[in-house]
Amino acid sequence: MKTRIYPTEEQESLLSKSVSSYAAACNYVSDIVFKTHELSRFDLIKETYRDVRADFGLLAQQAQSVSRTVISSYKTILKNQKEWIQPHYSSSFVALVYGKDFSFPATKPGLLSISTSYGRLAMPYDTTNLNRYSDRKLEYGGSKLKRIRDKWYILLVVSFEVDVESADNVRNVVGVDRGINFVAATYDSRGKSKFYHGRSAKAVRARYNSVRAELQTKGTPSSR
Repeated sequence: MKTRIYPTEEQESLLSKSVSSYAAACNYVSDIVFKTHELSRFDLIKETYRDVRADFGLLAQQAQSVSRTVISSYKTILKNQKEWIQPHYSSSFVALVYGKDFSFPATKPGLLSISTSYGRLAMPYDTTNLNRYSDRKLEYGGSKLKRIRDKWYILLVVSFEVDVESADNVRNVVGVDRGINFVAATYDSRGKSKFYHGRSAKAVRARYNSVRAELQTKGTPSSR
C-alpha cells in the first residue's frame, strides 16, 4: 500500500536527514560487500553494525536493515546479471520494521509514528487505503519510508487472510509483481522465481516521454 504522509516542515527536514544517513550507510556497506563478496547477513551485521551506528547515527534496527537491504540488492544483481556489480543508493528511502521503526498508535488515530535518530515523529497520513481493510486483521511486513518528487510516502507491505473457494485442484500458485526495470517478477509456491527484463519497453517508454514533452512545449494545435 502506497500511503502518503504529511510531515511538518521541521519533520520533513529530519526525515531528509534520516534517508540521507541510511543511503550513506548502505553505500558504505555496499563497498565492503563488493570487496569481500560477503553475503552472510549474520557475518555482515557483525562486521558493520557498530560502525554503521557510530558513523551514520542510525538506530539499532535500521543498522541491521542496512545489511539486509544491501545483501538483497547484490543477490538480485547476481541472479539476473550473473556478475558482481556494485549498487549505489540515493537518498530516497529507509527500510522500516513494524513495531520497531513505525506503528499506528491506537491512542492517536490518523497518525503514523516513525522512529528516527532524532526522536519519534508522529505525522498524519492518508487513511484511504487502510480504511478499505478496516474489517480485517492486517499484518505488516518489511516496509519503506520513501521520498518521491518531494512528497513523502510509506510503502506498506501488508498481508491478511481472505475467504476463497476450495482450491483442491490447484497444483501451483504464482505471484506476479509488475515493475519498470523488470516488466514482471514471478514467484510460485514451489519456490521458483523468474524475472522478465523491461529494458526494451523502458527505452520505448522513455522515447515516448521525450517526444511528448517536446511536442507539449510547442503548444500548437498540430503538435497536440
